[in-house]
Amino acid sequence: GARGLGGGEPLPPPLLLPSAVGGRSPVWTRELGVAAPAGDACDELGSALTALGASRLVVGHTVQEGINAACDRRVWRIDVGLSRAMGGGAPQALEVRRDGSVVR
Repeated sequence: GARGLGGGEPLPPPLLLPSAVGGRSPVWTRELGVAAPAGDACDELGSALTALGASRLVVGHTVQEGINAACDRRVWRIDVGLSRAMGGGAPQALEVRRDGSVVR
């Protein structure tokens, strides 16, 4: 794979970079943080997960009322606004078990 300057650490897959997919990388977009993401956002998520060999994506940076999932439980939104500036939400946790089950 590609390497950073001077042959250092491997670069992340292009799909994970902010400029990926016309600026709509599933890692950087906020489209997956809305209450009901559009079908095309979920489709792009599915393509990204397949390309990365993953089954789900856990994201933050878009405050939710509580930990929740969208896109057929393929994206988990875990930003509950813990800081006072964001509402001081109650601490919550998401556990993804080895068997693939998910517990909130």
